[in-house]
Amino acid sequence: MKKPYLELIRGAAAVIVLIYHFLELHTLSNHSDHFYFANWGTDAVIIFFILSGIVINISQTNNPKQKQDFIANRLTRLYPQLVVGLLLGLLVLYLKQSAIPSAGVIAGNFLMISAVKSYMINIVPCLASNSPIWSLSYEI
Repeated sequence: MKKPYLELIRGAAAVIVLIYHFLELHTLSNHSDHFYFANWGTDAVIIFFILSGIVINISQTNNPKQKQDFIANRLTRLYPQLVVGLLLGLLVLYLKQSAIPSAGVIAGNFLMISAVKSYMINIVPCLASNSPIWSLSYEI
């Protein structure tokens, strides 16, 4: 049973995150130190994650899957987007003639560990050309 109101709120949170990133990029492109969109982007990501967990729970409750099927479904749903996003991010770095990250950083991003922390230090940094990718390591 779908819960349209949950999907609506989740969609609104995703739009807020998108707006947040556009405003953030606009501020950075104008070399301004001021970015007054509070923490709406972070709050919207948290709302999106919480509601995604609820939606996944409802789906799993209504249509139970084996653990390996659930994991395969998550990977199939997220990994193609990750690969496309990383390749586009690397293409942007190449076209801008920016420094290309090391093979280890690229591999870590492809393995979705760019937000994994060890003693509060990122093990592998997100690609500068695609910083929102940190969220996929949490979503997986």
